[in-house]
Amino acid sequence: MAVDHPSVFAMSYTLDSRRLIAIHNLSAETIKVEVDTYAETNALIALLDEHWSASMDDDACTLELKPYDSRWLRVLEQCYMSANKASGKL
Repeated sequence: MAVDHPSVFAMSYTLDSRRLIAIHNLSAETIKVEVDTYAETNALIALLDEHWSASMDDDACTLELKPYDSRWLRVLEQCYMSANKASGKL
């Protein structure tokens, strides 16, 4: 998974229709990094930490990561959210 900062390791994992993005800051500095979600995303849900900073701009997400920080995010795509709202699962 491509990111716009040389000190960031990022990976994306997809199983069925569920997607996880893991992003790790490997530097001693606070950084902002843009990650392309490659989807019509309505929401990113933090899996390991409730205190995170993210903003959505179309299909990209900008994250602020503190030194040696990480974010594990579940990507909820528009079609997934619509289907689960209709079935009462969301």
